[in-house]
Amino acid sequence: MMYGIQYNGLKDTDIGVLVVSRPSVPAPEPKVTTWNIAGRDGSLYSSDDFYDDIQIFVELNFMAPVNEWAARARQIKQWLLDRKKDKRLYLSDDMSFFYKVKNVSVGEITRSSKRIGNLTPMFTCDPYMYLSTGENDYSADEVKQNPYMTSRPVYRITGDGMCTLTVNGNEMTANVGQNLTIDTDLMIAYRQDGTLQNTAITGDYEDLYLLPGENVISITSGFNLSVSPKWRTL
Repeated sequence: MMYGIQYNGLKDTDIGVLVVSRPSVPAPEPKVTTWNIAGRDGSLYSSDDFYDDIQIFVELNFMAPVNEWAARARQIKQWLLDRKKDKRLYLSDDMSFFYKVKNVSVGEITRSSKRIGNLTPMFTCDPYMYLSTGENDYSADEVKQNPYMTSRPVYRITGDGMCTLTVNGNEMTANVGQNLTIDTDLMIAYRQDGTLQNTAITGDYEDLYLLPGENVISITSGFNLSVSPKWRTL
């Protein structure tokens, strides 16, 4: 079976490129603070449970007629450098998860023959792998059990008036006018039409994170709540 990737909503074969070999994916490095204390052997280390970005190099090649080679190279660059799409990287043998790409460096596109081109773009990614189904919307009961690491969900509320969203005993109050989306990762609140509603809420976004294990989620009676859990792991 041929190995491939999917990025920005397109498979490599959709663009006319092939993956030479499965890329090696590094484990993320925790952000660690080091102290050296006079009169003490070794160093002291502390971690705040944050991680550095990872870099994934994917070796690609492509073949095109001589008079179409340059056009194909431009198409590939446009695919990789387009910042307006979903910027998710999938590896074909693990399509249940994706990486959030923060930046792509295409580097040099070499021409090993008149028809064949080679490149190894570098994808700089968020340190986490995200479960594809974690992008879907669920009821509060369906996401109360988090089998992964702490996640930063999106809450969608429908109804009218003041309500209180409670997660693990932490409260956020919101003035909802028909609908309200609370994105705890971007730390913004907005309506479905994109209108910002940050002044309509009171509380801390971090308090709404879904912790590993059991979570307790509730909302004021008369309002409907759906949750996109954004499950993630290393």
